[in-house]
Amino acid sequence: MMAAPQLALGDTLIDLCRQANLQFYAVNPSTDLTYEWRIDNSLYEDLSPQVEIVWYDSTRDYLMSVTASDTLGCKSEPLEFYVTILNCELFFAPSGFTPNNDGINDRFFASGVGIYGEKLSIYNRWGQLIYQTNDLTKGWSGDDGTGYYAESGLYFWRLQYKDATGQHVEKEGYVMMSR
Repeated sequence: MMAAPQLALGDTLIDLCRQANLQFYAVNPSTDLTYEWRIDNSLYEDLSPQVEIVWYDSTRDYLMSVTASDTLGCKSEPLEFYVTILNCELFFAPSGFTPNNDGINDRFFASGVGIYGEKLSIYNRWGQLIYQTNDLTKGWSGDDGTGYYAESGLYFWRLQYKDATGQHVEKEGYVMMSR
């Protein structure tokens, strides 16, 4: 049996917040060999000594392998390695805002990358829902839900969304509003 191919190119840890999801993997080629690439034991591509893979936004490990075959059909030992994909979920919510119409920090925005189907809810100190939106780009202007200004003070917010894997996630916190 032939020796396993040697990996010449390819990252085994992919942080989708910092790296492109398109990655290239290659082994040192030989003119007399064809190659079979597998991901989690499913055939991905064969013949070429290199592949390009688009990794999706999910945190998990994938078992990759590549096997070489010669013209007589003899196969090498497989080269096996794990590729770890780190989901890109970035989230930010400020601890305060000042809706005083000065053009600076006038709205409360909860924002993120890798969040889908979001719903932002704002509650007053008595736990009453005063604002809700499914569009994070709108933010909250500091109104009390009836069209009037809400009082300065501490408000509770809850953001519900689905992450890139479809899992339901909730983030909660407080924001200080000062007029």
